[in-house]
Amino acid sequence: MNWGWLSLGALLACLAAFGLGWEGGASYAETQAALARAESNQTSLTGVVEAERDNRQEEDRRHEVSNQAEATAAQQRAENESSASGADDVAGRLRAELQKSRQRFDSSQASCDTRLVQQRNSARAQYDLLAGLYQEADDAAGKLAVEAEKYRVAGVACNQQYQGVRSGPSSK
Repeated sequence: MNWGWLSLGALLACLAAFGLGWEGGASYAETQAALARAESNQTSLTGVVEAERDNRQEEDRRHEVSNQAEATAAQQRAENESSASGADDVAGRLRAELQKSRQRFDSSQASCDTRLVQQRNSARAQYDLLAGLYQEADDAAGKLAVEAEKYRVAGVACNQQYQGVRSGPSSK
């Protein structure tokens, strides 16, 4: 009978060893799966970090393109303002010449007879009207030219920014 209990004990010992071995195998498989998940997470995190770095670089490039377009537009505005100043100087000289012509016309009036004076007065009125219209047209054209140039510069700057942002990363 000793052998019966001994056989039963050996059987229970084998079953216990088998059960512990099975759990150990399961924990090994779980460990391998956890390791694979950790590697996968690390790979995906590396991808996220690289994508964020690429996005920051692209945003920096776009910002640089935008700043460069702004600087170019500011330089063009300054050049246009100096050109407008030169145009104002020319317009001032033309106005001075017009005033001198009026004075010469007025001084030549004094030496004519009455009929010629009336004709000259009529011509003077027409001359003044035309000179006034010319001056108004010149002023309006100057103002429109300044505004048109501002809008042109703004459009060019906007287009440069759009093209710079749209073109993607530049190869250096």
